Amino acid sequence: MGRNFEDRTTRQAVGFPHGNHVKIVCAFDVETFDDIRKRAVKAETSVAEQVRKLVEWGLEVDVS
Repeated sequence: MGRNFEDRTTRQAVGFPHGNHVKIVCAFDVETFDDIRKRAVKAETSVAEQVRKLVEWGLEVDVS
């Protein structure tokens, strides 16, 4: 894997303040990104908006 892989995966997660939000950087495999992009095109929204929606839906799932 790339340089400093272990350091990047073991340090505490950090977001970047951006107005009333916190920005993060995440990566998707090509297939997952394509699925998200297709949702965005169909809904006429941005990829970022689709990612936010999918995360919110995932957080609402009862895992207990």
